[in-house]
Amino acid sequence: MRRLRVFLTAGALVILGAGPARGDDDAGTGSVFAFGAGNRALALGGAYVSVADDASAAVWNPAGLGLLNRSELQATHTSLYGLDISEQYASLAVPSWRWGVGALDFRRFGVDGIEERTDRNVLLGDDLRDSQTEVKVSYGRAVNDAWSLGGSIKMRRHSLAGYDDFGIGLDLGLLVRPGVALGSDRSWVRRWALGAAIRNAIEPSLRLDQEGVADPTAIQAGVSYRHPFKTSMLGEGYVLGAIDVAKAKRSGAKGHLGIEVVPHPVLALRAGANDGEFTTGAGIRWRSYSFDYVYENNQIDPLHRFGVSIGFGATVTETRQAALDRRENEFRERLDAAFADRQQARVTDLLDRGRSLLEAQKPDDALAIAGTVMTLDPENADARRLEIRALLLKAEQQEVREAFAEAGLLYARALNIDPDLAEAKAGVERCREESDRRFARTEQIRALFDAALDAFATGELGTARAKLRSVITIAPEDGEAITLLRRTDTAIRVRIT
Repeated sequence: MRRLRVFLTAGALVILGAGPARGDDDAGTGSVFAFGAGNRALALGGAYVSVADDASAAVWNPAGLGLLNRSELQATHTSLYGLDISEQYASLAVPSWRWGVGALDFRRFGVDGIEERTDRNVLLGDDLRDSQTEVKVSYGRAVNDAWSLGGSIKMRRHSLAGYDDFGIGLDLGLLVRPGVALGSDRSWVRRWALGAAIRNAIEPSLRLDQEGVADPTAIQAGVSYRHPFKTSMLGEGYVLGAIDVAKAKRSGAKGHLGIEVVPHPVLALRAGANDGEFTTGAGIRWRSYSFDYVYENNQIDPLHRFGVSIGFGATVTETRQAALDRRENEFRERLDAAFADRQQARVTDLLDRGRSLLEAQKPDDALAIAGTVMTLDPENADARRLEIRALLLKAEQQEVREAFAEAGLLYARALNIDPDLAEAKAGVERCREESDRRFARTEQIRALFDAALDAFATGELGTARAKLRSVITIAPEDGEAITLLRRTDTAIRVRIT
């Protein structure tokens, strides 16, 4: 707070030093648009070139547009001095995290009921109008956390008593946080901001009759300091102080001083001095709306200005995060697609190898490849067909070797995959009949052995082992039952490990 008091004292000295310039004559070239717009800025006495962080930044310093985090619309309408003089102002700023911030401003001053008289002061009418309109297209971008740049192209039109002309001008702006730019780790140093703007870097010139009149180039520079505070009752707030000095062609320097106290995010209190004329104001924020009031104590008649600001849409932070999320999802989708393509190519290659192994009469290797493919793609129908063909081929080979129990088991596995497979059904019946015939199994042993085969084929290894032990207990010489029991014990050990 001590730094802030010193800052404001220096600002008062700047205002007093610039005071004599108020009497300087600008030769009538000063435009009505030179006074500025935006209720917050006007309440701060026009000391806004280093503060500008809302939609009105296009008027004061287009570089400040780069600080906007959300789309904003401002609008004011003012009747001046109790006469038929009116002022309208509207500004729309739309930020993009990728491209920066664009803004469109509209300002109009109008005077109705102007008398038309002859050179002898004879009244000819009282319905003449004077209208001055400015449309400005602005752009601002934050280069990084410290620097922001901006510019505006403005088009002006002046209409008076049947005369009309059009002019184009250019504004430029710069905003910097020196503490951030220098990499200081002291919080109070990082709170300073410097701003500079050149208005009418290209001077708009309008000619209503014989001579053109240009709006002169003006330079405004300023510094501001924001001091945050926190209270137990009101929560977080801040105090903002700003000092600006402006100099236009053919006129002296003018000082601007402003202070803003925000005791609570809902309420803002403001005061300022605009070239010696004092201003006050207040703002009330509710959700996305801000209602602002300005009182200006000028030499002609005090003015009361009312305006509204509306924030809408997602913030830059939200849109940036959403874009990053979309980009990450797209990247993942591309990775998934690439992985799926590679996996499909691998599956196709494996299936081709499996078919080649079948043609080479190597069913065990073909079964291993079918298992690998189904691990990669459990629903792959070609892998299922490869497995069935390999089981049938191996069953036929076992049947030739007269290993009928083993062959019957392989036929049963194929039948378990495709219950309608006639070749497998016939193989199961043929092998079981031959096995029963060779070992002269009784009806009881045959029932136990068939139940063991069915259990083994469906993966019920515990049941298969129990049935086979019963067979061996009754018929210890049953070689196929002994062999199948060994296979069952091995399968159980593999499953456990």
